[in-house]
Amino acid sequence: MARQVSPVEQTTFVQGLVTEANILTFPPDASVDEKNFEIRRNGTRRRRLGMSFESGYVPVASGLTPAPTADVVFQGFSWENVGGQSDKKLGVIQTGRILKIFDTMTVPLSDNELFSYDTLLNNDIPFSFAVVDGILIVATGQKEILIFTYNSGTISVVEDILTTRDLFGVEDYSGSTNLTVGSGLTVRPATLTDSHRYNLRNQSFAEPRPTKTTTDRIDPIKEFFDRGAVYPSNSDAVYFNIYPDVEATNKTIERFHAADLIANPPGMLPAPRGYFIIDAMERGASRKTEYDLLLSRNSSLQYPLVSLPQDKTPGGASVVCEFAGRVWFGGFSGDTIDPDEKSPYLSSYVFFSRLVSDFSDITKCYQTGDPTAKDASDIVATDGGFIRISGAYGISGLKTLSDGMLVVASNGVWRIFGGDTGFDSTNYTVEKITEHGCTSPNSILEVDGSVFYWGDDGIYLVSQNELGDFKANNISQGTIQTFFDNIGAIDKKYCTGFYDSYERKVRWLYGNNIYSDKTHELILDVNAGAFYPQEIKAISANRPKVVAAVAIPPFRSGEITDVVLVGGDIAVVEGDPVTVTTQRVEDGLRESAYVLLLDDGVGGELRYTFGFYNDPTFTDWIDYDGVGLDAAAYMVTGYLTGGDTQRHKGVVSLTMHLERTEDGFEEDGEGNLIPKNPSSCILQSQWEWTNSAASNRWGREFQVYRYKRFFLPSGVGDPYDTGHQIITTKNKLRGNGRALSMLIRTEPKKDCRVLGWSMLMGVEPSV
Repeated sequence: MARQVSPVEQTTFVQGLVTEANILTFPPDASVDEKNFEIRRNGTRRRRLGMSFESGYVPVASGLTPAPTADVVFQGFSWENVGGQSDKKLGVIQTGRILKIFDTMTVPLSDNELFSYDTLLNNDIPFSFAVVDGILIVATGQKEILIFTYNSGTISVVEDILTTRDLFGVEDYSGSTNLTVGSGLTVRPATLTDSHRYNLRNQSFAEPRPTKTTTDRIDPIKEFFDRGAVYPSNSDAVYFNIYPDVEATNKTIERFHAADLIANPPGMLPAPRGYFIIDAMERGASRKTEYDLLLSRNSSLQYPLVSLPQDKTPGGASVVCEFAGRVWFGGFSGDTIDPDEKSPYLSSYVFFSRLVSDFSDITKCYQTGDPTAKDASDIVATDGGFIRISGAYGISGLKTLSDGMLVVASNGVWRIFGGDTGFDSTNYTVEKITEHGCTSPNSILEVDGSVFYWGDDGIYLVSQNELGDFKANNISQGTIQTFFDNIGAIDKKYCTGFYDSYERKVRWLYGNNIYSDKTHELILDVNAGAFYPQEIKAISANRPKVVAAVAIPPFRSGEITDVVLVGGDIAVVEGDPVTVTTQRVEDGLRESAYVLLLDDGVGGELRYTFGFYNDPTFTDWIDYDGVGLDAAAYMVTGYLTGGDTQRHKGVVSLTMHLERTEDGFEEDGEGNLIPKNPSSCILQSQWEWTNSAASNRWGREFQVYRYKRFFLPSGVGDPYDTGHQIITTKNKLRGNGRALSMLIRTEPKKDCRVLGWSMLMGVEPSV
């Protein structure tokens, strides 16, 4: 029986890298392995451009001279709506403990540093950034929150602390009886400990008041004791027995009737707490401070406070987010120094500010009204406060998503959202979305109404399904899970992601620490739903090095200086050439600039600048030493079996379709004309599911980008117009086997744009 011949057509190759498919049924439009090839908007594949420094770059002194083995965190953030100006964008670069702010609206970016701030912290702490009403808020993991403002070209920074009402109270015992729970709430002790006097002040016994028998303002605790020979319980509240004095000339006076309160115990309900506004991190010390201030303002108050438990949470917020017109804070330590039974363990807490109407609201995480007051004690919609996310710990990210906010922790993801009118302090819901958490804070990205993040076991996408529910799906599980699993734990933890909305690509950098010799980039093309990896190697001694990225506007202004010509000659005045400087607008499709670590400066100080994938010779770092490194690219196609894994096959003919790139000629310096923007595509057959040349089933490599006839240019200005936009070549693939894959690779300094291919595959009649 004659061999059957079947056509195989491959006009798309845009599924990217796939490591999880069955090797016998591998998808035809995916790769087994690849590096440095991009998926283009039109569905074709092209090798990436070379990484190069921005035009006119200058080295930026970081201000850091780290120890030889010390790690340094690099990351970028885009400060938008700066100072309330919708068209103003600044770039914020964290280099260890140093923050530098650049004007992204001008070029070169590296020569437009506006502000620098030294946080004096450790260099390995990643900061978190948010913007509300044009104000930049930075959480550093310390109790001080950094607040940056911009006004008329001037950037200012202040430090502030998170404050909240003391809704916790302190541990309170009378002998062995706990006075804060159960029947202990009704106990009126005969002695007054420091803890009990603080709790009483914090739950309405703070302000001196007129009594039943005098208009003088008396300490309500003393008045209670004088009437009953015991002290109030933790269920007693002054406002239960405050009555207007209807017989007095001044009928606005309200008197505290302690005897009535003594005679009518309120029962086992705890009295409202929260008179004191305290430091959310250093609760014990601030309780003592606020108590002492209360007594200093009111000379009639007695019972000074000696001491309380320290009750301190070390550090502070490590993540920050803007949601519903407020600033949200999370990522607190779960440790507490010198705690008591009432101490909160803040690792599961998120604090939110009041609705931000001015600068002072940002760190006020409490209700305006006093909850222990007789009137106006209710929470209102615009108040701040805190929410305990039951079961959450290790909160690593807060991200706005649709009408809610995601709380991403190391053990799961929760969503906080409001009712029909959105979130407010009196109306919200907390729901758990998934138990799959995240330990890579900078991998969390909001993209077009969805959130991506790296978990320990895969890459997750949180999005809304057709029923309106939010679900988390592991999008690497069926595509690149093996590839993802092989990324080191440290690289996962410190990876940093960003989203290029113009190209609709999510990009994660990893291996970007200052001591590795290469940086990896994993890209998710949102349109194609495909992953593909890239790699940028350093030239020597780990330099230059891609360490981070920052979003920039696609259109930026700058200056260009030209010499003045007179009759074709350069005009000179007093020996110096005459120049003229004009403004220019620089545009581009990309909206991300990469932060590039340069050679160390004097004394080992780290220096960096900015750059892009824009070198047309496909060479990384050519402007570093004039030579650079070839950004070699390759793809290994999936295994083609023709639906038959038994019979051997051969390729009668392979027709490759590639995009023509040559668009002119230039001289090579020796009088020869060479094509501008040349292309190349080297191909090799690999038979029988083999993955090594040791199998002896790999064919020879050969060039598939070939012109059918030689083109004779007329001169340097010749446009190289052949009338064809596609290079199509017919090729013979030697060898045979049950399955075929093809290696496609590039040649230094030459483009490679693969449109697709077709082949006639001959199938043997017998097994």
